[in-house]
Amino acid sequence: MNGTVDRVIIQEFIEYVRAFSPTFVDSISGATEEEVQLYERLVGRPLPPVYREFLLAMGRDFGGLELFAMSTTDIRRLIQVYQTEVPSQETIIPPDCVLMALEEFNEQEVLLQGPMGEEPRVVFSAGGYVVEQYAESLGKLLFRHAFVLFRQEALPHRRSYAGGRSDVRVLREACELALGLGFAPLWFSDSFVFCGETDRASIVCDQGERSSVWVKVTAQVEADADRIGAEFARRFGLNPQARPGSP
Repeated sequence: MNGTVDRVIIQEFIEYVRAFSPTFVDSISGATEEEVQLYERLVGRPLPPVYREFLLAMGRDFGGLELFAMSTTDIRRLIQVYQTEVPSQETIIPPDCVLMALEEFNEQEVLLQGPMGEEPRVVFSAGGYVVEQYAESLGKLLFRHAFVLFRQEALPHRRSYAGGRSDVRVLREACELALGLGFAPLWFSDSFVFCGETDRASIVCDQGERSSVWVKVTAQVEADADRIGAEFARRFGLNPQARPGSP
């Protein structure tokens, strides 16, 4: 992507959230150009352009939108990691990776992985090793996070289900079921998460690389939420469940 496209993605994300939360734009705070340049020097490579734009727009304060439970994307904390924890090897960043968040709930690092010039993936690492892919791009992760927090929560009736085996991939079948039920896929769906909506319902089907299936259905009409949720529960052997955090 070029810089203009990357800026557009971040601005579109801000506008997407602002449509649900008008004060969001007032609650975010970007990093300074000096902080971004310092971070690039510490990382030892140019930052992925979309991430650079994210930092300039929201690099100090993400407006309270934690990507993960007990996590931070604050550039000041990330700079501290590279200045103190990386030299002491308390934190080890794998090759071709840039630290973008600290996920303290599971004691993992959230990284952007990929060679320069390519769209980086979002991955988890621990002990210097990538342990799980999480999203195909930062842009898709941001939008799906906002979709769960705002679009789904805007509908009054909500059902969540989880279950199955983490070593059996059923996301493709879950996507096919959602399409068959009339859900239109959204552009930020990827090989780990399906996001879809109709004019009166929304759905997220989530199966991470090392995870079992999680499905969240929200609807304008309670009977729709029950019917759709029951179909996924029956087809994939899922149980009603609340899930900590968000995808």
